[in-house]
Amino acid sequence: MKKTLYILAAAVASLVSTALLSSCDQTDAERDRDATPKVEYVRVTNPNAADSLVVEATMGAQIVLMGSNLGDVQEIWFNDVKGLLNPTLITSYSIIVEVPSVIPTEVTNEIRLVTSTGRTATFPFGVRVPNPLIREISCEYAKAGDEIEITGNYFIDPAVYFEGASSPAEIIAATQTSIRLKVPEGVVEGPVTVESIYGRTKTKFNFLETNGMICNFDDGYVQPWGRGTVTTGDDAISGNYLLMEAPSLSAWGWNESLMWGYWGYGEGGRGNVPIAQGDVSRLALKFEAYIETWVDVPLMMWFQRWTPEGNISPDDNYPQCHWKPWIKNSARVDAATGGWRTFTIPLSEFRYNKEESASDLAIDDITKYTDFNIMVFGACDQPGPLKMMLDNFRIVRIN
Repeated sequence: MKKTLYILAAAVASLVSTALLSSCDQTDAERDRDATPKVEYVRVTNPNAADSLVVEATMGAQIVLMGSNLGDVQEIWFNDVKGLLNPTLITSYSIIVEVPSVIPTEVTNEIRLVTSTGRTATFPFGVRVPNPLIREISCEYAKAGDEIEITGNYFIDPAVYFEGASSPAEIIAATQTSIRLKVPEGVVEGPVTVESIYGRTKTKFNFLETNGMICNFDDGYVQPWGRGTVTTGDDAISGNYLLMEAPSLSAWGWNESLMWGYWGYGEGGRGNVPIAQGDVSRLALKFEAYIETWVDVPLMMWFQRWTPEGNISPDDNYPQCHWKPWIKNSARVDAATGGWRTFTIPLSEFRYNKEESASDLAIDDITKYTDFNIMVFGACDQPGPLKMMLDNFRIVRIN
């Protein structure tokens, strides 16, 4: 009898152990497969504010759904927009998810969950569409009547206003992420405002920006270095511009017509004063360029300290930017722009030496620099012609 009891006890222990192991092997999805999910509340992901419950969130925000039987949720919908679920961020008790950045067409103000077996659950939750987000304007010195493009996000039934213009700009086409328009008459320097049905936003920079101007080729400055041609014509964007042109570029070809410098001590220069002020990480070089053709050889750019003796060389130990607009998505293309465009290069991109054997140089303090040099110079794998026009070199704040 005792032996039978021992055997029975051992069998029961074995069954319990097997059941426990089987239970441990089950995933949350398997455990919740036949259950209806339930959301009890929604909170933010910041652990320091885990007790901050929310009833709405901005598009793109990350939130946490807390509840029960959530392990088998296969779909999540915000209004009529499907969200993207990451299985590793789903448990029986929580789901971490990002609110979709697509504007809904049907607003229900609900989150809807769907499991693999078709069970559903809803929870009241609102999605806020942000004010328009302006990333860039294709040409910040465009003239009245010119077509330009504003790119960004949340452009819903937009209207665009320029300083000095008596009416909104004529919009040619608009999507959620871009607006094509004509620059109106009467525009003066100032921010551009984009208004949508959800709010309005002003650019942090000015259209026709003159703040931080290094050289616009119209104010009497005469370059003391190189033979870059300052000229104007029907293709000008704002008065004079710098023309760089060559029938064929070659590796390390020294061509004075492809060099230019702003030196503080030059005729029309501002003297021994800083070329800019501010935190380097928040500044960028901006300029307009019209490239007709250009397939190789970088445009070297560097800032230089006060050098009245005129010893200028790309071999100097100044951090350089090697501008290569003919490289796009790791492929070589003709950099032709089809017209004037604004380009922005953060000062953090000034980090190379001449040969690019070093890429960890940096501008430590922009106030130590008074001059600015550019030259088309460097390695060349694909010789070809160059023609480009440059204007309005300036240093601006970008954040």
